Amino acid sequence: TPYTKSSDVAFEVGSGAVIAVGPNMHPELTQKIINSIKGGPVNIEACPASSGTDAWQIQITKKGIPCAVVSAPVKYMHSPVEVVSNCDINAIVDVICNALGGGLVC
Repeated sequence: TPYTKSSDVAFEVGSGAVIAVGPNMHPELTQKIINSIKGGPVNIEACPASSGTDAWQIQITKKGIPCAVVSAPVKYMHSPVEVVSNCDINAIVDVICNALGGGLVC
């Protein structure tokens, strides 16, 4: 947003993928993703509460499905002019491909 101080921004657009860590994310799955990182720009975000996604609800419904959150830094979120970086999206693809076992053509 135009009046946001840079000190209030967690991660700048262009700084790479963001992996959320906290009680709402499946710990083993999140650790597997972190362990699979092979260079490239990646940030770790502490999420002591909700991640703003449906991850928690998916994990606790019936038998649940393990969830992790890998996201991109966004500027002007939830507006008609939301901005992300292609480099950040490519970093997310790399993180997910590596976590799935590597060797994938992404």
